[in-house]
Amino acid sequence: MLDIIFESRVFELSMIYGWGDLNVIFAGAMESNNPNIVSTLERTGTVIQTAIDRTVDAILSNEN
Repeated sequence: MLDIIFESRVFELSMIYGWGDLNVIFAGAMESNNPNIVSTLERTGTVIQTAIDRTVDAILSNEN
């Protein structure tokens, strides 16, 4: 049973790095039963993408 658990674990990077409160957006949409998650993401997409790009740049700069 532990093998199954350890082999199927995942990490939610948006929660770890806090990319534009992406996890809050999804949680809010689910709690309010909002089917318009795409429009919400489109409004905040630039902020989220900028945060992701900064994280990737920081990781890549530390590899050298």
